[in-house]
Amino acid sequence: MDTLRNQIDQRDRELLSVLAKRSKLVSKLAKIKKENHLPIRQNNREKEMLAKRILWAKKLNISQTCIRSIFHAIFRDSRNCQKKSSMPIDNSSKF
Repeated sequence: MDTLRNQIDQRDRELLSVLAKRSKLVSKLAKIKKENHLPIRQNNREKEMLAKRILWAKKLNISQTCIRSIFHAIFRDSRNCQKKSSMPIDNSSKF
């Protein structure tokens, strides 16, 4: 049991490392959006991304509900990170 728990801990560290790298990319994207006067939230992009991630998850036999929750949280965190730049938010369409 300890071996499995250690392996799970290692995968969690890897997940956190990937999320940190993603966050750096989001910060770079925020600068580009600000320079081009683009809104933080682009609902159509989020919908497209979520649909793709759900398809990827299905191929890996991961619950759609789980992936939807995880990526909604990731998207929310990404928007919050970008809000630090005080950019306008496009709320023209909701999920």
